[in-house]
Amino acid sequence: MITCPSSDDLPLPLFLLERQIPFVVFGRPWGLPMSECWWVDVDGAAGLEQAVNHLVELGHRRIAYLGWEKSAGLAEDRESGWQRAMGSHGLPTRGMIVRGPDDVETGRRLAGELLDRQTPASGIICPSDTMAIGAMRACRERGLEPGRDVGITGYDDSLGSRVVTPGLTSIAQPLETAAKHTVRLLLDLLNSPDSKPEQVLLRPSLVVRESTMPR
Repeated sequence: MITCPSSDDLPLPLFLLERQIPFVVFGRPWGLPMSECWWVDVDGAAGLEQAVNHLVELGHRRIAYLGWEKSAGLAEDRESGWQRAMGSHGLPTRGMIVRGPDDVETGRRLAGELLDRQTPASGIICPSDTMAIGAMRACRERGLEPGRDVGITGYDDSLGSRVVTPGLTSIAQPLETAAKHTVRLLLDLLNSPDSKPEQVLLRPSLVVRESTMPR
């Protein structure tokens, strides 16, 4: 069992494929023919769509995306969910995306750029809790309160999302379910090595906390 969250990790599954060594991937093997591999993943795009829909229901219309730099895989998948949801609501996306490395300081800096515009974003969607926590810091530096003044969402439902104040609305991945499927697929592959590869795509869930709820 291996993890393969981006195209940078391709050498390992390629090595195993060439030697016909059985393996199952957690995370889609971006850059490889998906139908030729056994994999389990969480639908990141669906998670970001849920985040956008949540902010729209709260009345937000200028919803920016604070994303990762392009990676030919995971980053594009999550960003596509924001794009689709914004399009379905007829909301503007031009100029509403900023990208950078996945760390708190980048989140703080890029969110600051969005908040300092003449027409600032009222909601900020992030592909990780790390960047979202940075965005919350940027709000505080400007006298803005997450939830009350700016809606902010993260992704992963990490420990950080639960201990920051206010609590961070985030996308939870069904990791226990993913682990069970990964083990099941590997056992199926070992028992029937000539069977057709199977893929499992799981849906994440939105966990709402104070960073998006006006008080």
